[in-house]
Amino acid sequence: MNYYYTLEEYFFSEAVPNASVLNQALRQIYAEYEAAYLETAQSVKSGSNDFLNTPFSLLKILSLSYVGEDYVSLRINNVSYYGGANPDSYCDGITLNCETGELVTPSQITGISDTELLQEISSAMGLSGAAGWDDLDFYLTDTEIVFFYRVPNFWEEVRLPRQA
Repeated sequence: MNYYYTLEEYFFSEAVPNASVLNQALRQIYAEYEAAYLETAQSVKSGSNDFLNTPFSLLKILSLSYVGEDYVSLRINNVSYYGGANPDSYCDGITLNCETGELVTPSQITGISDTELLQEISSAMGLSGAAGWDDLDFYLTDTEIVFFYRVPNFWEEVRLPRQA
């Protein structure tokens, strides 16, 4: 089995307030991504003989979507290849509180309960039932909170205005 993992890592310069807190949070997130990849790769390797000559690669491409005094938000494009005709691609979002370095939930940003948010977003996406946070993720821009469905080939986004 061939392994390939790369993650574009972004860190803040010391000129940014609370850079050490944010950078520590990002280091932990990056380490968790790599550990999850290695765990998956090992389980694939120890599974079927069909995978012995299959490349298993994962590329994570980061883009900053918002940097403010309150939050930092990144959008991550995950591109994985398991030996088929085409790679798989899906997105993740990371939004950190600038003071604490902790991950922020959409409810903390919007002031709307998780249940209400999930219903509103699912309805706007045209889903028959309410999706869960395992299916949905978000990132921030200067003016919006953008929700998206994590499943590959589903690119509909729901954009809500951010409260000032």
